[in-house]
Amino acid sequence: MAYDDLRSLLRDLERDGDLKRVKAEVDPHLEVGEIVDRVNKAGGPALLFENVKGSSMPLAMNVFGTDRRLLKALGLKSYSDISDKIAGLLKPELPQGFVGVREAFGKLGSMVHVPPKKVKSDDAPVQEVVLK
Repeated sequence: MAYDDLRSLLRDLERDGDLKRVKAEVDPHLEVGEIVDRVNKAGGPALLFENVKGSSMPLAMNVFGTDRRLLKALGLKSYSDISDKIAGLLKPELPQGFVGVREAFGKLGSMVHVPPKKVKSDDAPVQEVVLK
């Protein structure tokens, strides 16, 4: 993954001019959907609603709404990059010699980030705001 968390992706999108903050109060039931639909149809940026009616948390929408933003989030230049990686993993070959063994371990090494990463509950960003 190119980003450790959503916050870092949103920071990068905002720096690139591909995220707009909406400071006005918005209703999450119909108004947010209408705004996002219009912006998406116009090919606009991702939106971060900072003042959502009835909520103390912001709402990020349309973050993966374009190919460019999705590829950025995945850390890819094109969709063929990921399909090539998957094809290489699905087509196992017996290693030939030392170079083949080294390449096989390289493929396995690229899979290190695939399983979920365990973190202590005290250190997890998702636990910063707990509603009871």
